[in-house]
Amino acid sequence: MTLLSRIIKSHYTETHAQEKKIIRIKKIMNEQNESLFQEESVASDLNRLLMEANQKAEAIVLEAQKQADQVYLKIQEEVKQWDKEKQILIEEARQEGYLIGKEQGASDSKREYQHMLNLAQETMNQAKKEYQSVVEKSEFTILNLGIKVAEKIMNQHLDENEEDYLFIVKKAIKEAREYKNIELHIPPLHYSFVLTHKKELMSLFPRETEFYIYPNDELEGNGCVIESSNGRLVASVDEQLEQIRIKLQEILEEDLS
Repeated sequence: MTLLSRIIKSHYTETHAQEKKIIRIKKIMNEQNESLFQEESVASDLNRLLMEANQKAEAIVLEAQKQADQVYLKIQEEVKQWDKEKQILIEEARQEGYLIGKEQGASDSKREYQHMLNLAQETMNQAKKEYQSVVEKSEFTILNLGIKVAEKIMNQHLDENEEDYLFIVKKAIKEAREYKNIELHIPPLHYSFVLTHKKELMSLFPRETEFYIYPNDELEGNGCVIESSNGRLVASVDEQLEQIRIKLQEILEEDLS
């Protein structure tokens, strides 16, 4: 599990921008002239939450490693038990050989002994293959589970702390502040709160801009969408975590191949 633990620790790397422009929320940097205490506090909270999510994901990895080791130890114990039974069978075959005839018994015992050795080796090889298969499959399961844990933590926090959600909206607007005729679409859960901060959000634009805020019940999670004549921009915890999951899975597949 060393690989997965390592890549989870570094999973907040840059993701490739495709049709949607994803807003990064892991490395929240205070830009020049944006040193307001409130934004610093929100950034600190979000970073702390992501660290907690990462720790939970690593705990899941360690637990899976522990379970895999227990399975492997059980297989080894079964092999040892089989080896004991094999020795008993060999001794019985040897004793029977003496009753039939020393020469024939020795020959039969030798063949029986070799047969038992082959069976033991096949059993061990099969156990190793099964162990490796379990580990490889669990890597992807743990990866997806870790991302879901992070997603749950972040979304629950944003549901309960609208100031932090507003911070994500601000980051999205700053990315689109050169756009014209802005439409901000947000989940109904946050509509009233964000609407009360419309004037504050409008101050983020360098010049007077048409700016509208709409509740959108089709939006899931705690993201927002900016529509404008310049294009479409998405800022979402769910989108970002999905990009992280895809990137980590690609790295994992490369390492296992």
